[in-house]
Amino acid sequence: MLIGAVGGIMPSLQPLLLGRLAMDGIIQSAAIGRLAMAEALGMALAVGAAGILLKGTHLRWIAGGAFLLVAACNALTGQASGALLTVLRAGSGIGTGLMLWLLIGLLARVALPTRVTGYYVILQGVGALGLASLFASVVLPATGAAGAYLTLGGIALLLLLTIRFVPPTYAPLPNATRLVLPNVPGGIGLLSAGLHLAGIMALWVYAVPVGRTLGLNADTVNMAVSSAIGVQILAGIAAIMLARLKPVPTVLGCASVSIVAAFMLLNAGQSEEFMAALALFSFAWVFVLPYHVPTLIELDESRGSLMLLTSAQLLGIAGGPLLASFTLTGDNATGAIKVSITLFGLAILALLAARATLRKQPLATEGVPRT
Repeated sequence: MLIGAVGGIMPSLQPLLLGRLAMDGIIQSAAIGRLAMAEALGMALAVGAAGILLKGTHLRWIAGGAFLLVAACNALTGQASGALLTVLRAGSGIGTGLMLWLLIGLLARVALPTRVTGYYVILQGVGALGLASLFASVVLPATGAAGAYLTLGGIALLLLLTIRFVPPTYAPLPNATRLVLPNVPGGIGLLSAGLHLAGIMALWVYAVPVGRTLGLNADTVNMAVSSAIGVQILAGIAAIMLARLKPVPTVLGCASVSIVAAFMLLNAGQSEEFMAALALFSFAWVFVLPYHVPTLIELDESRGSLMLLTSAQLLGIAGGPLLASFTLTGDNATGAIKVSITLFGLAILALLAARATLRKQPLATEGVPRT
């Protein structure tokens, strides 16, 4: 879980790190979305390719290679610019994607994956909060983005000490050679999940430029981001305690709350309003994640859709910032909020369509097996 948590921390820290690169003049604000997209695509490529090509053996070598790749790419990021910067962020994404693949392999083999996922979310939130607070108050003011990325590289090197605790192999999964394709409601549900994550990241990675557009100073915006990350811990705990909520209404409700929070950000005139809106947005983000799993199970009992959930989410994480990057005009980043609201609306419509399609089917549709 520790390895997966470190791998999953990066999206939470992107507003601080990429935002600081823009403040330092190393990149333009529009490039924030493109760099976030490159990193997320690297993660998606690594998770997808590892799921197809790797068989759950030589795990310690895979973990060690991932740690070294993440360490090197982050250490060099602070000294790079232009196309090399994009390559380094994609390389870091590949490394963290392999780390997430190790976690996915664990979740696929435990008796209670929902509970383990909840603990993972909390661990990731604690780590992200600690790093965000350290970066915002100490590292970024003193050394800029270069020092923060170098710190992340050092953490990746420290993870080499955990290799001895990584199992050499994973036990084979039952029916591991049997591919079950999603049914129609499940496929639409995957689209909804991807759009939901795209809406989240379209706004989140531009939190710092949005705050500056609203007239807030850098310290206030960084504090708001750190506080919002702290709220994610509460969201993870709440998701565990309220695990029996009906999944589809919960996902729809979280998307609606995210839209409300985005409108609050769009009209935030004071620092307190900005911090409250960003905290609400962050809570809805993390609270909804565990409910995507039972939602897809409800839509597709064969669980063929569930096996593709991580890929759909990572593609959304990549696509949202890219779409938002096209709406920035000069120093005005409020277009990212409008893109986010639109994506959330599409996610709601897609999930409603998936639910309606499911109701039209008299019997649960099984996926089509292939060998």
